[in-house]
Amino acid sequence: MKICKADFEDLNKILKLQYIAYQSEAALFGTNDIPPLKQTTEELIQEYGNGIILKMISEENDIIGSVRAREDNGTAYIGKLMVHPDYRGRGYGKKLLSEIESYYPGKRYELFTSTRSEANIRLYQRTGYRVFDRKPVNDVLVFVYMEKTGNSNKTETVLETERLFLREMNMGDYEALYSILANSDIMRHYPYTFDERRARGWIERNMERYSRDGFGLWAVCLKDTGEMIGDCGLTLQNIEGEMLPEIGYHIRRDCQRKGYAKEAAKAVMDWAFRNTDYPALYSYCKYTNEASIRTAEAIGMQFDREYADEVNGITHVSVIHRRT
Repeated sequence: MKICKADFEDLNKILKLQYIAYQSEAALFGTNDIPPLKQTTEELIQEYGNGIILKMISEENDIIGSVRAREDNGTAYIGKLMVHPDYRGRGYGKKLLSEIESYYPGKRYELFTSTRSEANIRLYQRTGYRVFDRKPVNDVLVFVYMEKTGNSNKTETVLETERLFLREMNMGDYEALYSILANSDIMRHYPYTFDERRARGWIERNMERYSRDGFGLWAVCLKDTGEMIGDCGLTLQNIEGEMLPEIGYHIRRDCQRKGYAKEAAKAVMDWAFRNTDYPALYSYCKYTNEASIRTAEAIGMQFDREYADEVNGITHVSVIHRRT
């Protein structure tokens, strides 16, 4: 399953899913006269423009879940958390809720459901929400309002070194990451420059990797201050036509030449050999990227091959094999 931002072209499919998903809610009241079943395409388009709508995609590329949110004065208002009836009971609702929260790190979260939706209330309570208000809509429909405050969506530390800790990225890391990816000196070996869209896409792709693969590029942070100074982690990359596990790293310019890349990459390598079954790990880059090659060699990797490709001209590959 994959969770990502919905495109404008997805809205009609999401609205159709909404009509299916909320039939069970309507059955609790014996009527289809509930707001989710009366929402129009125009109203959904307005919500799309005012916030974020996520979609969950099945292996068959069908949209089977969705959630949306908007921020106002420090509060992220979350709504329309839905999963297709055929895919319920698998923890997908919890994953969608966690994913939408990650787009608003450190905010207060608020949502509501009906008092008769006991399964929804239990889900929200298990994920840290508490009831703070109830409002009747009519004689039978009463909404219960729930909130979660503080930094409850802070990502946990994945691994630690002497000076660093690595954690999952979220959208709150955009400014710190953009200062790294948009630096022409750091990224001069990349085939393109990074603008705001590409930097946000970088975070989104890694958030998708955490959910899909169990790993990705993690935020590299200083233990002393908690400041994010780069990223490092494990991703699956196309290396000469084969998807292979690759250790990647990018460190902010003013923090380079201090051994942070080596320290983080070595920790990721050890983590990967402990937590995956891959027989070998790789690092690849443009053949002129001597700094990256030196870092790979510093953690024990050796030259594997070079090959011509359209992106790098010539790509240099380093490898380290699992010890038997």
